[in-house]
Amino acid sequence: MPVSNRRRRQQQLSTHKPAWYRQDPRLIAATASDAIRTRLPSRRTAAIVAAVAVVVAGAATGLTLGLSGGGGHGPAAFRITYRVEDGTTNPHTITTQILDVRRPFYAALLTRTGPPPGLTLTTGSVENRNYVQISSSNGVTKGQILQPDIATAPGADLRLEPALDIAAAAGQLKRDATKRVAGRTCTQFESHDPLDSGNWKPPAADGDVTSCVDSDGHLLSDVWMIHDKLVRSRTATTFLSNPKPLANPLAGITVRTASSPLGITSAPLSDKVSFATAIPDPPSGFRQIGARLVGYTDPQRGTLRAVGRNVLYSNGNDVISVREQRSLGQPVPPPTGPSIDLGGLGTGHWSYTPQGLAITIALDQTSQLRVLGSVSRDALTAFTRTIKKAARPPG
Repeated sequence: MPVSNRRRRQQQLSTHKPAWYRQDPRLIAATASDAIRTRLPSRRTAAIVAAVAVVVAGAATGLTLGLSGGGGHGPAAFRITYRVEDGTTNPHTITTQILDVRRPFYAALLTRTGPPPGLTLTTGSVENRNYVQISSSNGVTKGQILQPDIATAPGADLRLEPALDIAAAAGQLKRDATKRVAGRTCTQFESHDPLDSGNWKPPAADGDVTSCVDSDGHLLSDVWMIHDKLVRSRTATTFLSNPKPLANPLAGITVRTASSPLGITSAPLSDKVSFATAIPDPPSGFRQIGARLVGYTDPQRGTLRAVGRNVLYSNGNDVISVREQRSLGQPVPPPTGPSIDLGGLGTGHWSYTPQGLAITIALDQTSQLRVLGSVSRDALTAFTRTIKKAARPPG
């Protein structure tokens, strides 16, 4: 997100909050409204090149992924209704949050007034290749397209397993007992920040979140405390598998495109923009469902500072994304995390995200490749090793 937008958002979130709440910029940035969520890194940065395109679906190879290794991810369509308590207001505010998902592309995260099942729609987001923010003011609800199609899976569709178990084994989180929420068994994890923030580290006095996640990676509850004060709690009241689709939340709402959607524009692939790696063939059972060029512009100067290529694969439920990004100016900070030998690609580094496991490879000082997937660690490693260097250098 551009700096100016982030500051504006922080100012909005800090309004009418107690002093202890406003003093924590991490809290202001990461919580308050679920209409704008902490996004994948590819969605935080900003904007693109234009070019004419050829999107070619790759043929399947003989590589077979262990798709259920570390969590089967359950139904491809589901709906979770949460009771949300905001502890930063006096008295505490109770609202309803609805997460409606139809994989691989659609995810709606909607906030309604009052306890479940909720009344009036106030804020939210709809992701269906693009990203639409919903807001309301003076009784008028409107939508704004903040991000075009950049060939990534919806950020609101959390895929916390198998990344969560691996992060806990590495000491980044604390694993606790199991319990039942909304008729489903889930395992409790303790962290410093909410799991959907992507900032996974052990709890402390200035941040202690207890979350409960089922074996399919769905977040069923969390309680967020800072210095023993409740910030927010979310508890699933119902979980529906393969439900009848909700009415379109954007029906009857005026939706406009932001003048510069989070600084992001996108275009189809083009031979005019080349990259350091070749587009890999999809693994067996998967197909290519998206491929876009993405560029990143300086929000103040409006100049192009980086270009990227996103390619997305899915088997209808699991997803794998391959993103190569090249800076046009400054060197890119090297990736960190546990290392892994990837043969011809060099050394990769593991990270754990709310949307799955990720491997990041520094191709040179200005280019990085990031492979993110909801499959098992072994499966993601095997797929990443099939990626080859391009026949011609990027340009």
